Amino acid sequence: MSEDPSERDLADDIARATAALTAVARAALPSFGFSSDATLQLVHYRENAVFRVDARGEPHPWVMRVHRHAYRTPNEIRSELAWMESLRSAGVRTANVRPAADGDTLAIVSAAALADPRVVSV
Repeated sequence: MSEDPSERDLADDIARATAALTAVARAALPSFGFSSDATLQLVHYRENAVFRVDARGEPHPWVMRVHRHAYRTPNEIRSELAWMESLRSAGVRTANVRPAADGDTLAIVSAAALADPRVVSV
């Protein structure tokens, strides 16, 4: 029985999308103070692409989220991250938010394989 061409096309589309989103994540590493040789592992891909970041000198892994294009505005994402920080300061266990080198909680990153830049947070 031969493979359904539509399944092969879907698999190719997913492979191209994950490669492009991985390129965005890799390009974002320096924006958040990580070395460019940090290890990225895709752990979830649906609305957003979520990567585990393991970098030399870091006490623990980090989670990087490459946000889906135009689903939420940068200010909406900043608000979500501020809410997480507020919960954390009130004693609720949440993930640390790692600001970018410029002090913002987001970076806007482009990759050659994508028509539009992506919002990235850690």
